[in-house]
Amino acid sequence: MSPSVNILTPNAASHLADFKRSAANAVPGVEKVILFGSQARGQMRDDSDYDVAVIVRDMADRRHVRRILSDLAYEHVLHGVFIRPIPLSPDYLAPTAGRATELADEIARDGVEIR
Repeated sequence: MSPSVNILTPNAASHLADFKRSAANAVPGVEKVILFGSQARGQMRDDSDYDVAVIVRDMADRRHVRRILSDLAYEHVLHGVFIRPIPLSPDYLAPTAGRATELADEIARDGVEIR
């Protein structure tokens, strides 16, 4: 994972930090929020969204978690910051022989943890 998000505007960084706080308060077991994709690589365009992996310990009710995160992200859309949350379990990102996925690889390679 990359160490920082210096490529973000102060406005975007503020919205992402706020999203992380809201997610941690609304969803039990949020371990971390990781920005990945074009924004994390510094290859964004004007219409790029903010792809974020939300690592959640208990994914027993994935639909419920996804709905909560989508509702939280919508608050930021109203301010022009399009956050696309993807809830994942910690196991999904764990390096396991033969179980690598393109998404897990991208998050590991380009991801920047939101603090």
